Amino acid sequence: MLASMKTGHSRIDADSTSPFTYGLSRIRHQIDQVDSEMVALIAKRATLTKRALALKAEHGMCLHCPQREQEIIDRVKTLAAGHGIDSLTMERIFMLLLRQYVGPNSGTVAGSIPRIE
Repeated sequence: MLASMKTGHSRIDADSTSPFTYGLSRIRHQIDQVDSEMVALIAKRATLTKRALALKAEHGMCLHCPQREQEIIDRVKTLAAGHGIDSLTMERIFMLLLRQYVGPNSGTVAGSIPRIE
């Protein structure tokens, strides 16, 4: 069994009627549901971020706010710790999200932000 697990193949998939396989399948289904919810929430966050950037651009404000970025990171690290999740991992995840739209690698400039009505 260990040899088959190392290669990514498992004999447990062959017997879909065992309690173990059924339980594992249910857990995987729940993980898939959480993943779908996470993607939807990330998309919602992206929409809100774009709206904030558009508003800042309309008012000639700097799009990147390191102070706000740090506030977000500090908050999610605290939230992560409260949920028993490694705060460094959460910081890395959020840095990826933050840098997607604003930051050194985003390519975001005031003229490229769509106007939100």
